[in-house]
Amino acid sequence: MSSVDRPKPRLGREFFARPTAGVAVELVGCTLWRYTAAGITAGRIVETEAYLDASDRASHAAWSKRGQDVMRRAPGTVYIYRCYGMHWMFNIVAHAPDTVGAVLIRAVEPVEGIDIMEGRRGLTEIRQLCSGPGKLCQAFDIDESLHKIDLVTSDTVWLTAGNRSEAPTLIAGKRIGITKSPELPLRFFAAGNRYVSAHRRGVPFTSEVIPSF
Repeated sequence: MSSVDRPKPRLGREFFARPTAGVAVELVGCTLWRYTAAGITAGRIVETEAYLDASDRASHAAWSKRGQDVMRRAPGTVYIYRCYGMHWMFNIVAHAPDTVGAVLIRAVEPVEGIDIMEGRRGLTEIRQLCSGPGKLCQAFDIDESLHKIDLVTSDTVWLTAGNRSEAPTLIAGKRIGITKSPELPLRFFAAGNRYVSAHRRGVPFTSEVIPSF
């Protein structure tokens, strides 16, 4: 697939080279694109989680050598890891200069290549295709092969900006499935969207919600 065929405009380096939590907020409403031999799949991001530097004890920057290495790389780098030895997790390195951080993409709303996603997931219930980080990786055929890929230049996975006039109302809540730093309100999701994962508690997002690190 040539660069001419790719949907534009894709998100550039400058989008990801900012404080991690702010990038996590603005990724909601953007579109994730994936190209494989099977065709193109795409989905509107509806839920994210931010993971900060070592002061955030749940972040891989605090305890994982692999995470520390990748989360220092250029903003826009893909970070893939296994969760519970079962599910791939799709993260995007995002941080301001001289810091570290990454954003976990937790859920997307399918918008293109839905039949491909159904085949990969083995089901036809559209709400269940990508309503969780492991689900969306299976639906988009995202695995270890994409680890350290650059979203800014890749022809196989990239992101495009959302429509600002259709920006969703955001809810901020606690991150899911962690025991360290659980109090930080660093999960962001589109209010009322049926493709968000099962945990939907939180408060309306304001800039005051994001902790300063």
